[in-house]
Amino acid sequence: MLHKHHIIPRHAGGTNDPSNIVLLTVEEHAEAHRKLHEEYGRWQDEVAYRMLSGQISVQEATIEAIKKAQTGRKRLPEEIEKRRKSSFGKKHSEETKKKMSLNNGMKGKTLSAEQKKILSITHKGKTLSEKHKESLRQTHLGKTKSIEQRKKMSESAKLGWEKRRLRKES
Repeated sequence: MLHKHHIIPRHAGGTNDPSNIVLLTVEEHAEAHRKLHEEYGRWQDEVAYRMLSGQISVQEATIEAIKKAQTGRKRLPEEIEKRRKSSFGKKHSEETKKKMSLNNGMKGKTLSAEQKKILSITHKGKTLSEKHKESLRQTHLGKTKSIEQRKKMSESAKLGWEKRRLRKES
């Protein structure tokens, strides 16, 4: 089985242009990422090497990549301002909201235990700023939840408290 390997990796600015892609065996692909990591020191190549060489699973590589991508990332002031301006004050039409809702691949689906674990790890130790908390509060202000939603929330809270109680006892 052959893998497509980007000569200049996508994470280093490479493209999907055919001239930037070579076919390699899994072993060759792993070795290529090991060499790239040794030469340039990019964590993405190290994670790719460890995954392709069988040292870690795809799920472990995903978790590691998510954690590393989120740590220490500093945005440039221009980048922050551009992002703020692009979405500031924009409201989606009802039609757009409906399309977004229909296109949401997770609608009506439940997460697997592995997906929940990945989310838990990526959010561990993170706290919301007061500004973010207030924004969320304003978003939900005046919205009423259905009886079904309230029952689900109640059951979830009861389970959480029971788990905490059992942890304290053990």
